Amino acid sequence: MAHGERMKELTPENRTLFCSVDAAFIGQNVYLYCAAAGLASVFRGAVDYPKLARAMRLPEDQFVTFAQTVGYPKEA
Repeated sequence: MAHGERMKELTPENRTLFCSVDAAFIGQNVYLYCAAAGLASVFRGAVDYPKLARAMRLPEDQFVTFAQTVGYPKEA
């Protein structure tokens, strides 16, 4: 989730770009932790963003950039 209200000086396009880059950095950190902890992780771009934002009851100036699933890997 991004806090667009904290970036009023940016255009909406740059706001989305900056938030997406931040989400990617965070996602990479989650991947690294999962690898160390024996967990699986999937970074998801194909998400129904408006539906997820409604389910999370986000204010209009906050938005979802990506989603990331973390769990136990499927045993072979």
